[in-house]
Amino acid sequence: MVSSYDAEARTFFLKFSQEIPPTPGQPTKEPTLIPVVVGLLDSSGKDITLSSVYHDGTQQTISSSSD
Repeated sequence: MVSSYDAEARTFFLKFSQEIPPTPGQPTKEPTLIPVVVGLLDSSGKDITLSSVYHDGTQQTISSSSD
């Protein structure tokens, strides 16, 4: 997981990725669903609404723009 914050755009990003190495008899592995729960708070302690992106690849991004 990698996080970053764009102060000018007031946007926080989380990037998730996974690698599943091959095993005998299974040279290619499909991505595995990993449930993730995330919560962010603004400077006054109030919840920030998050937007979620679900994708069938190995990388997913969740972002929020604080207004």
